[in-house]
Amino acid sequence: GTLGLAMRGYGSLSDRTFILSNNHVLADENNARIGDPIVQPGLLDEADIEFDVIGELYDFVPLNFETSTDIDNPIKNKVDAACALVSEFGSFNREIFWIGYPKGWRPRTAVEEAVAAGQVKVQKTGRTTGYTIGTIAAVSFDGWIGYDSGYAYFEDQILITPGHFSDAGDSGSCILDMDEHIIGLLFAGGATHTIANYIEDVWQALPPVDFSDGVI
Repeated sequence: GTLGLAMRGYGSLSDRTFILSNNHVLADENNARIGDPIVQPGLLDEADIEFDVIGELYDFVPLNFETSTDIDNPIKNKVDAACALVSEFGSFNREIFWIGYPKGWRPRTAVEEAVAAGQVKVQKTGRTTGYTIGTIAAVSFDGWIGYDSGYAYFEDQILITPGHFSDAGDSGSCILDMDEHIIGLLFAGGATHTIANYIEDVWQALPPVDFSDGVI
């Protein structure tokens, strides 16, 4: 997956730096334990667990899985999100390759209003496909996502086209509008679409990060 963003903590955590990504990237679909080591590059990119540890798992939003998609009232998910505590403060910055420093974030209502007013372009940088530009196709997608651990039903997600906007390994990338405001967190995709959580839902679900002032 992709380490999407370096973030500062707040309150008693204001001197700490965190990494934002997905549960399935950092927390192994609920199977990891708080404090488990986080490595960069990832294990599939031949990381050395002895030398490439950059932090530890700090918090994650549990994913609710079902064994089948043939369920009338599945438990609903809003985000696939987790954060890691960086080992050395100052070893990361908040710049995203080929995009720059995010200028803040957009709430869901702002994204919906922008899409209603016309076509909205977005951008991201991910581990596999690098820098790409896409278009928001829908602002309230509900549907099943297949994981190794089972199926998870998500509601109120962002759909982005075209299909080659992302690929396997880009999960965890932050998605920004063309004014460099974060709108979503990439977590799934297929041949025709990429699927992202609203970043507002992510901020609300991960308590180490203060999102109330609109600045990350």
